[in-house]
Amino acid sequence: MQNTDRRCCGMDVHKETVVVCVLPADGEQGKSIKKVYGTFHKDLGRMRGWLKQLKVTHIAMESTGVYWRPVWNVLEGHGFELLLANPMQVKALHGRKSDKRDAERIAQFLQDRRLDGSFVPPPEIRRLRDMLRYRLNLLEQRNETHNKIRDLFETAGYKFTCVAADLMSVTGQNIIKALIAGETSPDKLSWKVRGRLRKKEKQVRQAMAGCFDEFHRKMLGLLWKQYGFLSEQIAEMESSLRIAMEPHRELVELLDAVPGIDEMIAWTVIAELGTHMDVFPTAAHVCSWAGMCPGTNESAGKQISSKTRKGNRYLRRVLLQGAWAATKKKDSYLRAFFYRLQYRRGWGKAIVALGHKLLTIIYEILKTKTPYYELGANYYDQLNPQKTIAKLTARLARLGVEVIVPPKDVKA
Repeated sequence: MQNTDRRCCGMDVHKETVVVCVLPADGEQGKSIKKVYGTFHKDLGRMRGWLKQLKVTHIAMESTGVYWRPVWNVLEGHGFELLLANPMQVKALHGRKSDKRDAERIAQFLQDRRLDGSFVPPPEIRRLRDMLRYRLNLLEQRNETHNKIRDLFETAGYKFTCVAADLMSVTGQNIIKALIAGETSPDKLSWKVRGRLRKKEKQVRQAMAGCFDEFHRKMLGLLWKQYGFLSEQIAEMESSLRIAMEPHRELVELLDAVPGIDEMIAWTVIAELGTHMDVFPTAAHVCSWAGMCPGTNESAGKQISSKTRKGNRYLRRVLLQGAWAATKKKDSYLRAFFYRLQYRRGWGKAIVALGHKLLTIIYEILKTKTPYYELGANYYDQLNPQKTIAKLTARLARLGVEVIVPPKDVKA
């Protein structure tokens, strides 16, 4: 049954303009109304008032870069039911495309309920998401600067990284500061070693014999300043995040109890998924949205490919990091799950499957607010003890060992 109070609107959003198409209310006859507005805040406010006058209830817009965000922010919380559509769902045929046609097509698809809305979290979660993604961007920039310093050492003939694994260790930072100050003597540079590297002082002296000149010193100084600036920015951002995550401390502690998940991964999970799992009907839906399950690509009855689809790359990144960390946790169910699957499918598919398992656990924790229960490393052995005994006995028999398993005493 159609709701006669439902009136749909489609928007084609651009950098400077928004093309709006309003259809007649469901069950009514008439022509669609089209209008073009600017994207300044004042123009968007006039557009919102116009939509209220027309008694629009449902609005759909295409996800175009970041241009949809100011439009969404102006309309959010004013009685409209908003829907953000994937561009692939509203793509026009070649040669039949215009801004007004695009807006009308989006409105018609919305009216016919042919659009699947993208997940747009509440404003608070969106801000956390922006902060954590910016922190990740800062980390990538700092890693790039670290690599440039390493390349500069190689260019100057310094083989410090052959002796020490970490260029930015205490010893490495002391040597960098001495080089910037103008000290190039291998003997004096070797005096900067600290900790266990003191046993390799002779090797450090040999590694720091090169052709470091004034050009290298200036470049190293600039890179070192950039590295320090980025480190300060990361520390400041993490301090702000810690304050912003304070209302979600209980959820962070619940997630932190899962093997492989630390505080930063828990923050990222909350920022990307939100705190209310009502938007995802089941754990399978959230795994599909995150791109942590096999895709479907079937044609003529043949499965062409089952590789994972593109999903939320930020969430996928931390899930795989957590999965690798979970494989190091001894006597844990997740470690047993990984090695059980790795034997049959290889480490690549096994680590993605473990990330899928982690996301399923996270979904249940966020939905039910219940702590994680450790099943133990022998979970699969306990599922069918007789089968496990037979398998291990046959394996020993192949090695030439005869094993007799006495029956277990049953108490009357």
